Amino acid sequence: MATRSKLDWLIFQGRLHSCSAVERLPSVQKDRSISEIVIAPLSSHPHLATQVVEIAWNEWGAGLSEEEHQRWLRLAEEDARLHDLYHAAFVALDDSYSVGVVQLHQFDIVEMADRSPWVCGMIVRPEYRGRGIGRRHLSALEDFAAAEGAEAIWVWTDTASDFYAACGWTRYGDVVAAGEPGTVFSRRVSGEDLR
Repeated sequence: MATRSKLDWLIFQGRLHSCSAVERLPSVQKDRSISEIVIAPLSSHPHLATQVVEIAWNEWGAGLSEEEHQRWLRLAEEDARLHDLYHAAFVALDDSYSVGVVQLHQFDIVEMADRSPWVCGMIVRPEYRGRGIGRRHLSALEDFAAAEGAEAIWVWTDTASDFYAACGWTRYGDVVAAGEPGTVFSRRVSGEDLR
């Protein structure tokens, strides 16, 4: 399920830095069961950085330059090496094939700069959507953030309000980010009430 707009991915990409040439992706195995899909830290599979960028590029890259594509690739490699509260990525794997990605970063909406970390760039390949992978991505982020000492995690979305509500996230309010209207949700992972 695509939960972020092209704008969100571009904003996220501004937080990364360095990647190798694009690798060819294997053919999709559509008959695989969801139990065979594994959610793992991208830092454990840094060689998949190009695959996860391709997932995002296929969703949000239309109309952007090849130079921008190369920038995304360079930046994703560095993100794949990091794994802390403000620089984490989780990849959904069907064997060694990347079928989705989600990041957790310090993402500053000016009006909400005191809240962090933020879910960024969550995407699942279209042929794998509707199989619970997005929910499993969120669960991995929630567990990771709690283990890292976060009280809550946040997300801004312009397309997936129903998804986050269905996953038990609390609607915080409407916010315009970088000129685009969207909704902010939060999920308490430890500590007190978020408001």
